[in-house]
Amino acid sequence: MTPTKQLTLLLLLILPCSLFSQEPIALRDYLIKVEQATDYTFAYQDSNLDGHIIPEVPFDNPQQYIQHLTDNSLFEYRVLRDLTVTLSIRKDVRQMCARLMGTDNWNDKSIYTRYQRLQPQADNSLLLWSAPNGGALDLHVEGYEPYRMDPGVFKAETCPSLVLQPMIETLNEVFLTNYFAKGISKNT
Repeated sequence: MTPTKQLTLLLLLILPCSLFSQEPIALRDYLIKVEQATDYTFAYQDSNLDGHIIPEVPFDNPQQYIQHLTDNSLFEYRVLRDLTVTLSIRKDVRQMCARLMGTDNWNDKSIYTRYQRLQPQADNSLLLWSAPNGGALDLHVEGYEPYRMDPGVFKAETCPSLVLQPMIETLNEVFLTNYFAKGISKNT
């Protein structure tokens, strides 16, 4: 294979990976990238997308983007004839409230679910959306074990308290071999 072909092949492999990473990004940013990669135009209420995240994945087929969005977000997507895509909150999700207990400064922690990055209110409460079809939702807080939330427990009028368990990390033993300690002498 010639050096030119090798370089071309390398660029074709690296370029898509640099444009799309597997880390979740803001849903709004992903929609902008999809608009740039396809003929779709998205119509949505900007405030509905606050805090929503999605895994960033590239596709060859424009319909695959819509399927990915449907499978990995809390919105319904409807494609109109002029390729405008409207977004609306799915009917099988509802907003929930939960209050984080403890003395930690929760504002300094990374808090997220599969669908949202969350910012605690002044009273340490979180406003989050349930998982589709009433499924369990895992709440991830930096430094704590994931907390599995069953939406059936959460009532619209209450804001139950969550007691999180610290994440305990065990360290492997380290053995030092050929280690000598030199004492202090009066001559030095």
